[in-house]
Amino acid sequence: MAQIQRDYYRLRWRFDFADKPTKYGLWNLASKNPSDQACYVDKTGLVRASIEGENVRTYELKTFFECDGHDYVTCKGEAFVRVSNILGFNGKHQPRVNISGVSFITRDKRVTVHCNGDVESRDLTEEEKKFKLEEHTLGSGR
Repeated sequence: MAQIQRDYYRLRWRFDFADKPTKYGLWNLASKNPSDQACYVDKTGLVRASIEGENVRTYELKTFFECDGHDYVTCKGEAFVRVSNILGFNGKHQPRVNISGVSFITRDKRVTVHCNGDVESRDLTEEEKKFKLEEHTLGSGR
């Protein structure tokens, strides 16, 4: 019996603006440089925020989620770490972080796009809606 091969996507954020060029995140958030992170992008004039994926086999580009710029709040990477049972974790080995998805927080939802193309959405609790993020004090226009 043939095994079904699931698609796998490299993910990134994308910001489209009314009066300046589109800004893109690096695939799978592959940078520790603050200038490459969504939170450091000035959101003044943000028209649309989206999560895009590139199929690693076909290179097809797909938009998995988009929201109006005024609804966007922040972007978060979803990640996991595998620690070998054989080596154990004794502080000598730095575990490798693997990106498993990208989440957008909007005014009322958390939407997560996973690297396999699955999209999950849930409503934010009232407590989660009390945004206190540095992102909104860094020239984000809010």
